[in-house]
Amino acid sequence: MNLEDRIQIDLVAAMKAGDVARRDTLRLAKTALKNESVRLLRPLSDEETEKVIARLIKQRIQAAAEYKAAGSNEREQRELTEAELLKPYLPAQLSEAELSELVTAAITTTGAARPQDIGKVMGALKPQVGTRADGATLAALVRARLNR
Repeated sequence: MNLEDRIQIDLVAAMKAGDVARRDTLRLAKTALKNESVRLLRPLSDEETEKVIARLIKQRIQAAAEYKAAGSNEREQRELTEAELLKPYLPAQLSEAELSELVTAAITTTGAARPQDIGKVMGALKPQVGTRADGATLAALVRARLNR
């Protein structure tokens, strides 16, 4: 069963259970996946589906921060809840130690030595990491290593 099928099954289960938050979040995800499929003119692979889900989570977290800054705690909580409901559809996130090992290996492989080499290192890391780590977290780790 692919990831989109799993989301569809979970959506139907949420509708039957009357779980409004999960239902609405999964409908939003299904719409985003359909839009991406139409844009690409083909069905999405699981990897592409994961990227769309990761983008939705990132958007929810950013929106929550904006709502918090605006003083709208209810909307902030709703956005954070939606992000949490989407996280199970991504692969397990890499630990700090695993990320650190990958960063060290990428720096060695690319020969990066200066902060200006962040792009080189990130280019080498992104295919290995995929959606198993947040890009901002990864970039911060690379930046810290190269600034030593």
